[in-house]
Amino acid sequence: MAASLDYQAIGERIRRLRKQANLTQAALAEMVDIGSRHMSKIETGSCLLSLPCLVNLASALHTTADTLLMDAPIDKPPLLIDAERALADCSSAELLAILRTITALKKSRGIAGGITYAGIAPC
Repeated sequence: MAASLDYQAIGERIRRLRKQANLTQAALAEMVDIGSRHMSKIETGSCLLSLPCLVNLASALHTTADTLLMDAPIDKPPLLIDAERALADCSSAELLAILRTITALKKSRGIAGGITYAGIAPC
């Protein structure tokens, strides 16, 4: 049996993230190239949300489509989401180099943690 989407809950999550970003409905609608009235209907769950529109909204709100679709935590900082996107296509070697750089920076500031990558402790 296929799961049905709760468009009202999706709209509430979109509204909450929009307000956290200090955006008006009109501003967010313009960012994703839809009308203000359509944006209002999305937030109230009174219309079906297309996949392209959902993806555009997620991008504009610096979150993921998963976060909008499911009742998942939405308090991930936008900067962390941007970092995840930037790291998504890195090779294992690149990720290890980045992790070692972050660890060294944190260590120099006295805030290093015991981070490991694939069983390899950073230097």
